[in-house]
Amino acid sequence: MIQANAAEDAIRTSAQLLKERLAPLFHDSGPYAMLDFPNYANVGDSAIYLGQRRLLRELTGYDPDYVSSMRSHSDTGLRYNAGRPLILLTGGGNFGDLWPRHQSFREHILRDYRDCRIVQMPQSIHFQDVSARDACARVIAAHPDFTLVVRDHESHALAQAHFDCKVVMCPDAALGLAPIPTQPPKTRDILLLIRDDHESRFTDQEREILTALGQSEDWASGGAETRARLDRLIEKLTRKSTRAGSLLRNQRLATYDKWAETRLARGIAQLSAARFILTDRLHVHIIADLLGIPHLVLDNSYGKISNYINAWPKSGLAQVVTDLPTAVRIARERLQSDAA
Repeated sequence: MIQANAAEDAIRTSAQLLKERLAPLFHDSGPYAMLDFPNYANVGDSAIYLGQRRLLRELTGYDPDYVSSMRSHSDTGLRYNAGRPLILLTGGGNFGDLWPRHQSFREHILRDYRDCRIVQMPQSIHFQDVSARDACARVIAAHPDFTLVVRDHESHALAQAHFDCKVVMCPDAALGLAPIPTQPPKTRDILLLIRDDHESRFTDQEREILTALGQSEDWASGGAETRARLDRLIEKLTRKSTRAGSLLRNQRLATYDKWAETRLARGIAQLSAARFILTDRLHVHIIADLLGIPHLVLDNSYGKISNYINAWPKSGLAQVVTDLPTAVRIARERLQSDAA
């Protein structure tokens, strides 16, 4: 009970910090637009989007006047529906050169909307190439009213040192979802949810070590065919929205919300089935905290997860480990203890 109460207190404190530090940015904000909707299978980014939606609805009292993904974004549609809005760029871990399409879109918005106030919602920052960082710095310096919100001390220090803009630090926007209701009974002892993209730091040989515990998996996907149909629908609605006004705008927003809710529900079901989790994904950690599930955390390729965990109140549900053999040993001991 003590551990449960400590976890609830840590989550409540982080959620309150998120709200308190973002609230001044939305005082009398007027119309606002949300860009870079995460139209892909990553459950963590859907949790971020929905946390932002809930928090912004609470802080402003109304929904965005325009929302788009990178693929469905229309400069004409944004201007038609929102005029000169406050522009919000969705939070996450794609600020830098590891995910160049997101960074290119972000810099396009900063260059082309210098007459709008822009807020980058909570991000982790990582550049492998100094020239890419400096190019981003030049784009930021040319914008008269850009606020960069970061979610760890390392990103804050980088931004303060290299970017000419207002910098705010707060927890991840997925904390806007707190609390998540109690889930059904457990059906498996352990879930190994490990990244399968270029943010993973593990080789194929290292991944073999995990087979001592079982088969690893990543976030479950809803299928490319469903996503392709949604993309076509959203693009169609976006094109029409420049003429049809608020009805299609609201329909597009409802479609995005439903898609994010479906993905988040799938991720919650995937995590909540397990009594114990081993992961190298930040939002598996965050959602596991919200669900009250004990878990082991291995870092990603550049320390994003440990940087985040070290920045905010700790729930006591997560244990950070530095290498796969240690993680496997601790997990086996945990499973043996639970079975005894």
